[in-house]
Amino acid sequence: MENDVQKCPYCNGEMQLGYVQGADTLSWVRKVQPIAAFAAFGGFNIATERGCFFGAIVEAYNCKGCKKIIIQYGKE
Repeated sequence: MENDVQKCPYCNGEMQLGYVQGADTLSWVRKVQPIAAFAAFGGFNIATERGCFFGAIVEAYNCKGCKKIIIQYGKE
């Protein structure tokens, strides 16, 4: 994902680049947190899962207008 801002394919609103990160919860955050568990304090929860201490991080675009998050996984 190259640009910080994209158009939402659902509502055509502005989507902001951030990250989905988590340990016990999966949260969208604007900036990567040094410890995955801190993401729950700086973002908003998407799902609750059991995870490793360091968790996983993936780039994601968030549309606040229609409440959609788009995640690209794997290589382009």
